[in-house]
Amino acid sequence: MKVKKNMGDLFAGVFFLVIAVVYASQIPRIKLTKISLINSAFFPKICVTGLIILSFCQIYQALKKMKLAENGKTEERKDYRCVIMTFALSLIYVMLLEPVGFLISSILYMTAQMAVLCPQGEQKPVLYVVISIAASAIIYFLFRNGLHLMLPSGILTGIL
Repeated sequence: MKVKKNMGDLFAGVFFLVIAVVYASQIPRIKLTKISLINSAFFPKICVTGLIILSFCQIYQALKKMKLAENGKTEERKDYRCVIMTFALSLIYVMLLEPVGFLISSILYMTAQMAVLCPQGEQKPVLYVVISIAASAIIYFLFRNGLHLMLPSGILTGIL
């Protein structure tokens, strides 16, 4: 049964790699428009790159699991608590994004997400807050000044 699942994982990785290659082959057909420093092919290139990287990760993980299954080793039990918490935090983030604004909701989301993903006993909340503030500020600055795109200001409207 495990071998079947691992073959399915391997198939999924190869399938999405093929999709990414087909998608990448269509990018040159995009009519180029230049609004800011980037053109209309920029986002599709980012998506293709991400899909290729994730496909290779999926293939690698499937091959690794298949090798472990051949050696008779079993993998440890999955922790679904993290998955459920991540899903819940993502939903809350999306709901808060417009009324609260990008900066505040992103800081709260990243801090909470780091706390969920870090093992118990190794958590460093002050570091999480510092990283969240810095990352949110940098992303906001890049979108606002580099890409000339507006992110929701929320309760900080008029201040930012």
